[in-house]
Amino acid sequence: ALDAYQRLAELGLSLVEPGGPYLQSSCSARVDAAQLREAVAAGARSAGVELANRVETGHPIDHPIGFAYDGYLTSLLATVH
Repeated sequence: ALDAYQRLAELGLSLVEPGGPYLQSSCSARVDAAQLREAVAAGARSAGVELANRVETGHPIDHPIGFAYDGYLTSLLATVH
């Protein structure tokens, strides 16, 4: 899954013009925020772009986390440079 997220980031980031936004999400309980962040960063390196203004999101307050693998929603929003 991490290789696929990295490849997705590489392909997606190659389509975004400088100054444009990039959003990537995961709904896999097996991929935590740090792993998604690294996969996107590796994809950015492969695409030859830098990311700035990173924002990470997770579960909203009305979707509480109650067990070990319940924190499966992760999104990263960044600006392409």
